Amino acid sequence: MGHLKQLQPGRWCGTFAGRAIAIAEVAGVWLVYIDHVLQGNARFQTAERAYQWACSRITMTAASPLRPRQSLAPAHPRRR
Repeated sequence: MGHLKQLQPGRWCGTFAGRAIAIAEVAGVWLVYIDHVLQGNARFQTAERAYQWACSRITMTAASPLRPRQSLAPAHPRRR
């Protein structure tokens, strides 16, 4: 499935379904990077919740054989 290991306090890395996941604590919140791309507005209170979200995001956006792999960074809503 996947694994996550602590590199140093406040920094974790791992994989899930062949995708690289990094989780870093910045100013008291945990940020998620998937394949070295910061995942927009995704902010979490714990590293575990961040990893669970990243895994569900990867599962949800699994590449279809009929289309190219998509970027996992969330789309920013347009402001009107």
